[in-house]
Parts: sequence; structure tokens; C-alpha cells
Amino acid sequence: MQLFTTWHPNEADADAGKLTQNMRGFVTEQSITYSTLNKTRAAEAINYYTPDQIRVFGTMAKNFVLFDRWFAAVPGPTNPNRAYLTSGTSHGHGKNDNAFNVYGIPVKSVFQQLSEANITWMNYQNSTAGPGLGFNPDAAFYNWTKSSGAYKTNIAPLQQFYDDAAKGTLPQFTYINPECCSYQSFHPPSPITLGENFIKGIYEAVRNSPQWNETLFILTFDEHGGFGDHVPPPVNVPAGDDLTHTEVAPDGKNITFDFKRLGIRVPTLLISPWVGKGVVENKGRNNGGEYTHTSILNFLGELWGLAPLTPRVSWSATFEHLITGKYRNDTPAKLPNPFPYN
Repeated sequence: MQLFTTWHPNEADADAGKLTQNMRGFVTEQSITYSTLNKTRAAEAINYYTPDQIRVFGTMAKNFVLFDRWFAAVPGPTNPNRAYLTSGTSHGHGKNDNAFNVYGIPVKSVFQQLSEANITWMNYQNSTAGPGLGFNPDAAFYNWTKSSGAYKTNIAPLQQFYDDAAKGTLPQFTYINPECCSYQSFHPPSPITLGENFIKGIYEAVRNSPQWNETLFILTFDEHGGFGDHVPPPVNVPAGDDLTHTEVAPDGKNITFDFKRLGIRVPTLLISPWVGKGVVENKGRNNGGEYTHTSILNFLGELWGLAPLTPRVSWSATFEHLITGKYRNDTPAKLPNPFPYN
């Protein structure tokens, strides 16, 4: 609906370029999905924040690299996108279904890859429940995390991240999940100040860690949250596998998705003393030429010699050219306090 103003676009025509993504269905979907007759509430889907209202994020964007053409992996909700980010596929899952809550995804993830390559990693998480007890940290999506025992050794509370950062003992790969989806993860209707406070704390912990001079901090969002955008997502991209997802649309008819289209753009930052200041990065320079969540996996593969997990991973543009050979001494040690909403 958001992309084509219909629940049932002709996917073959879309792939062939005969059907345009007009990007005009955001308010319509909001009105239908939430049965609201309040046009003002529905129009919130195309509202925005000013730079002064997102002081933390804005300051990071001005000081590091901002991607303005980074797409979610799936035009869908949280967990399928996080699965693509961590394994290059959602294994046919297009909704936040129960498989994500019970170590139910049977594919190889980046966490398994790292362990097999003897690269240290930790998934720090701020869930109020914990692995298997609620909204899972991403490493707990996978069968392997349970069967290998990594759920006991490599998933830790967020406070351990702050402690490890202060001591300079962060692993080679650090993966952080905020709680979801009420307070710190920027989900409506939470005040955006809570999310800004969260990323301010993460940034300042890393910035003031003894490991800052060897850190690349990537900040991204799993999906766009239903908010409007004018840039159509790329089509005809490689799927992670041959599995499809079918669900019932609000009009009662089935719709099947083959994962060959990216999701809507999401804000993404590349933060390090080794990247330029105030850089805006648009389209990628290699592979498929588009930045998306699996760009991170492809970059890690180049960094540590890991094989691409899926065709989507090997297609995704990487960003090593944005890392310079010059260390910066002007990166802010502290970020401003968030906008004081009442």
C-alpha cells in the first residue's frame, strides 16, 4: 500500500519497470490499518522532526558520515529486517512471528560465522525479558545460538557493554539491541528524547573508551516504522533465498512477496575517528550499487575474510572507501542533551 497505493501490485510489472512505485500510500495505510477517521493523526505518517528536535542524531550526522540512500532489507516489520541484517535472509519470514522468539531460524548467521572464525563477539541487549522470554536480542533468533550454547556466553545485559567499553575490553564485533518497542527504540508513541538519550549514551561510552581509536560504530534502524518517504526502493535485487512469504492483506486477499525488493530508506550513520566530518554518502560504488542492511555483512566479509552468507549479501554495496587513513582529533567527546519535550 505505501509504495503502490494498493495492497496487490502486479509484481511482474513492477520488476519490469512497467509499474511505478508512486510512494503515496502512507497516509492511506495509516487510516485503514488503524481505523482512524482523524486525518490529523493519519497525517503524522508524513510529518518530520526539525534538526533542533533531534539534536543528538543531528550532531552525529554533522560530525561523521550520513547515508541518505540506505534502504531497509525488507519492506516489512522489525524482525525480518534484523534477520537480513544478521544472516542475509529472513528464511521466508515476513512478519514478527513466533520463530524469532524460540531460536527458530535454521540458517547460518554472522554470529555463527564469527565464532567459527575465532572472532570475538557479543550481543548486548536491553530487553526487559531476555533470550526466549520476550522480544529477543537478534543473536537469539537462530537455532545455532541455542544449540552451541552461545546464548549463555555471548548475549549480555547492556550494562556489561558500558563496563566493557570503559575497561577497553569490547569484543571485535559488538552488536547492540535496545529494548523493543516502547521506550528507547524510537517507536511511536514514545518521546523521541528517550531514543536520543539511548544513542547519546552508547556514543559517549564508545567515544571515551580506550578502544575509540580502533572503533567503527554503525548506527542504523531496522525499518522505517511506517513513516513516509519519496524515494522508491530498488527492485530486482537478489533475495536471500528462494523462500516466499504469504499473508492476508487488510482487504482479505492473499499477497505473496518474494524478497526481491528492498524496504524504505532508514537513517544510517558511520561513526569513527577514521571517517570524514559531515560527509553525506549517496549511492554505493560497487556490487549492486545500493546500501542496505546486508552491506554491513558484506563489509565484515571483506574485513575478516568471511564468505557471503547469501546472494543478497554479495550484491550489497560496501563502504570501506569511506574509512580514511587520517585520524581525527576533533570528534566530540560528549553530545548535546536531547530536545526538552514537555
